[in-house]
Amino acid sequence: MPPVPRLQTPPRRFQSIPPTVVILFSLLAATPALPDERPAICDAPLKLRIEVIDPGFGVAQADVKSAIEQTANLWGVAAHRRLFVYDPKGEIAVNLIYDERQEAAKRYVKAQGYIQTITRKATVILNELKPLQAVLKDAEQSYSSQLAAFDRVKDIQALGGAGAVVK
Repeated sequence: MPPVPRLQTPPRRFQSIPPTVVILFSLLAATPALPDERPAICDAPLKLRIEVIDPGFGVAQADVKSAIEQTANLWGVAAHRRLFVYDPKGEIAVNLIYDERQEAAKRYVKAQGYIQTITRKATVILNELKPLQAVLKDAEQSYSSQLAAFDRVKDIQALGGAGAVVK
């Protein structure tokens, strides 16, 4: 059985590209033909052009072009031939429209960051608390043993021994 290839972290310049952009291009390349048509092998790669990039994505056209080229290369390797390419005059328009799904994804990522921050702070507090808990436990044990000794002395004095009654 051949070894399973390891997924690599994309270069830093691609990490700012929303996953939806890469998924969009992946789905575009993987979209099957309509049911009533016979699938045909593409002799020439599909040519993609960038038409609209909503500013809500916060990505530059150069980044989207790089994402198209990267995705085209990945699909090309998998299919052993070029399936699509970036061409500024291409027949297929790429439109990145920012809608409630991207806003929800943005809120989710922000919430995850907040949770991680709170978790780190909680871990620091817990690490500071552990030694204090040990000190408190020792103090409680010392108090309990002193209280027990005091109670024994009171009991002895109540029975008439060990000198004057402690009040």
